[in-house]
Amino acid sequence: PITNKQPVEDFWQGAGLVLVVDDEEAIRETASLMLEQLGFETLAVSNGVDGLAAYRDYQDKIVVVLLDITMPTMDGETCFAGLRQINPEVKVVLSSGYSEQEAVGSSAEPSLVGFLQKPYHLETLKNMMQQVFSTESV
Repeated sequence: PITNKQPVEDFWQGAGLVLVVDDEEAIRETASLMLEQLGFETLAVSNGVDGLAAYRDYQDKIVVVLLDITMPTMDGETCFAGLRQINPEVKVVLSSGYSEQEAVGSSAEPSLVGFLQKPYHLETLKNMMQQVFSTESV
């Protein structure tokens, strides 16, 4: 059950469009709902091919990509490389059921802004999004 017991000053709102790329429908739906609670709009697709197409179409609106690493059709690493070809400054948060070390190893990509291990909760997602946007120059 979702409880809203945070003090008011802890309330943080995001803005903009988040592209959610994950082959699991339940994850896409849950992530989208949580992101919408945080103030974002969402666009959810089920594989890397669709993720690249969606990014091409909406890159002027997309503020961050939440990208699953392990997917059929096109995996997250290939999709990530494609996103960086479209926009080297793209902000990407990778997610996986594996640990960060298992999932991304030591490849520290400059446009990789974070990692979420599944399953994640609203508070974890909020903290990650705050981190993503606090790294922007003011």
